[in-house]
Amino acid sequence: MSQASLVPKPTQHIADVLREGAADLQRHEIEVPQREAEHLLAAVLGCSRLHLFLDIEKNLSQEHLDQFWANIRRRAAHEPLQYITGQVEFCDMTLAISKGVFIPRPETELIIEAAKALFPPRRILDLCTGSGALAVALAKTFPLADVVGVDCADDALALASANAQNQGVAARTVFLKGDLFEAFKNNHTTAEKFDLIVSNPPYISESDSESLPIEVRDHEPAVALFAADEGRDFYRRILLEAPLFLNDQGLILFELGQGQSEWLRAYVEDTLNKTRHLWTLSFIKDWAEIDRIACLSRMPSAPKESVDG
Repeated sequence: MSQASLVPKPTQHIADVLREGAADLQRHEIEVPQREAEHLLAAVLGCSRLHLFLDIEKNLSQEHLDQFWANIRRRAAHEPLQYITGQVEFCDMTLAISKGVFIPRPETELIIEAAKALFPPRRILDLCTGSGALAVALAKTFPLADVVGVDCADDALALASANAQNQGVAARTVFLKGDLFEAFKNNHTTAEKFDLIVSNPPYISESDSESLPIEVRDHEPAVALFAADEGRDFYRRILLEAPLFLNDQGLILFELGQGQSEWLRAYVEDTLNKTRHLWTLSFIKDWAEIDRIACLSRMPSAPKESVDG
């Protein structure tokens, strides 16, 4: 499809512009093209999708038309909608998002639901915090909790801090730079033990990269997607180091990729527990009946030192 098909049309009515934009997205095999065209125009106008239909016969300025069609071209090239609009919805919040930072998914919200159903933590650690979606959502869910988010990317940490500020929880959130627990080596004052550790770490095997959607493979940061050891590296590292940072009655919740629960159960039962008797393990399924969230708690006899891998 040539770029000529994406040249702004003479019409300026919202209704016609949306119809034509959706048609172009459909030709480029974008799912739900009408809804995405609405999101793209609403972002240009700084309004809600509902407001578009309240002014459906309104004429658009040439500046707004140019911005809209530029957005259509970006989405037609399969750039994620969230990067174009600069926003993502998560746990009833509108968070800022930008290129270079992983886009939080709806299934990650299951971590929040699991935390609410179990206990009210007072100190929470979010590893691989990215945009800060989990950290901010947990700070809002538990108004008495202090939350620490950790990430190795400066862009992600800046965005997470901005989201915490925008959501009114900046006073109870701290964001540190580092590779998992290494972030605490130079931040001893924040290295107290936690009641809850959460993470949506990289968990895709690099061998699976070609099977990913173009939006993910070509646009989202590889460092937030792929992990060594067939996508298992971060799980091993978190579980090996977590005993130093988790309270006796503490809990770990992290997201899993499809098919990883069987491996994790074997790893916990046949490797960790047979060596040091560390963890109890259960899973929460997502809407597709996939084991999506792993719930791990320390057994009463668990030692407080880290174990060797």
